[in-house]
Amino acid sequence: MILSDGLSVFLYGIRAVGSLNAFIGMSLAVIFSVVGFYYLQKSSKNAIKWASLALIMIGIHYIIYLGYSYFGGMIGFVLIVEVWAIPLLGLGISIFRDQTSK
Repeated sequence: MILSDGLSVFLYGIRAVGSLNAFIGMSLAVIFSVVGFYYLQKSSKNAIKWASLALIMIGIHYIIYLGYSYFGGMIGFVLIVEVWAIPLLGLGISIFRDQTSK
């Protein structure tokens, strides 16, 4: 999108929501995953917390994506392909709560 329209995709209309969601949400998910992998290599209990945060970010991303697709008129495609990732939010929250309560 940036290649075809430039940085204006982050500034105008419904595409700004989708672009910022993908850029920020999925970047955080990757960062949390890398930190979790680092702690996994060190055999730390923090690895599960960071992995659960990555799952939470993926779930939040797809919930925002679902809303973006609904208001952008693309809901039919989303319901066929992308809905499977939304439960990752609940999974991540439950794992995170379980780890922080210990």
